[in-house]
Amino acid sequence: MALPETAFPILNGVPGVTPDFDGTLEKTGCGTLVREETTTLQINVGKLCNQACHHCRLKAGPKRTEIMRREVAERVLEMLAASPSITTVDITGGAPELNANFELLVRESGKLGRHVIASAQNTSPERLASSANLSPSKASTFSRINSSLKRRARVPSVS
Repeated sequence: MALPETAFPILNGVPGVTPDFDGTLEKTGCGTLVREETTTLQINVGKLCNQACHHCRLKAGPKRTEIMRREVAERVLEMLAASPSITTVDITGGAPELNANFELLVRESGKLGRHVIASAQNTSPERLASSANLSPSKASTFSRINSSLKRRARVPSVS
């Protein structure tokens, strides 16, 4: 992980092509950008979803096949265990509960003492808990559930 005192290397102007970023910061009195520790890890498990919403920024849907493999999920968890500054894990991507690794990611992130957020479509805490193979009383494993739908939307059937 980056150390807080490490300067953030950004576009230091190419003469005639890009402005001098550090110089611009200095002129405006902003000072040098400094990296802070990473505290949130967002894990996108893929684009598979049981809906095909027009507003979806991922263009997720039932026909999408891009999904996180088990080896990748295990590597993410290894990196999480080695990163004590990360206190929050946000699992997202299509309908994350449809990914076979959702249960593993939720369970192991919780065991590591991390807050777990599920960014999913119109899903209840109980359904997410069930998808993660947790009892309904363990729905509190999720610190927060971000839902993109306020009410059930009519979605054209996909076949």
